[in-house]
Amino acid sequence: MILCSILILFFSWLFIHALFYSKSQSVIEGLDPSASPSASPSASPSASPSPSSKSAQSQLDENTAAIALLKTQIASLISAAMQLNTIMIQNEVGIKNNTDMIQKVVKSQADTNAKLASMKKAQ
Repeated sequence: MILCSILILFFSWLFIHALFYSKSQSVIEGLDPSASPSASPSASPSASPSPSSKSAQSQLDENTAAIALLKTQIASLISAAMQLNTIMIQNEVGIKNNTDMIQKVVKSQADTNAKLASMKKAQ
C-alpha cells in the first residue's frame, strides 16, 4: 500500500513538473509547439524538395512517432495506476477485515483469561 502511494505521488510529481516547465522548455525533446517546420524560401515550386525540407519532414515523422509512443506509454501508466488503485482498495478492505479478526481474537483471549481466573477462584 505504501509502495502504491509512493508510485502515485512520484508520477503525479513528474506530471506537475512537466506542466510547470513546459512553458520554458519543450516537454518532448525536439518538439517545439511555437515553431513550425518551414521549407527553404529560395526553393522554386517546380524544383524537387530541398534537403532541409526532407530533414524537416523526417523530423516531423520522428516527432509524430515519438508522440504516438508517449501516448501508448501514458495509456499504460494510466492503466497501471488504475490497477494499483484497485489493489490498494482491496488491501485496505483486507486490512480492515484482519483488524476485525484480531479484535475478535483479543476479546476471545480476554474472555478465556476471565474464565480461567474465575475457575481458579472457585478452586
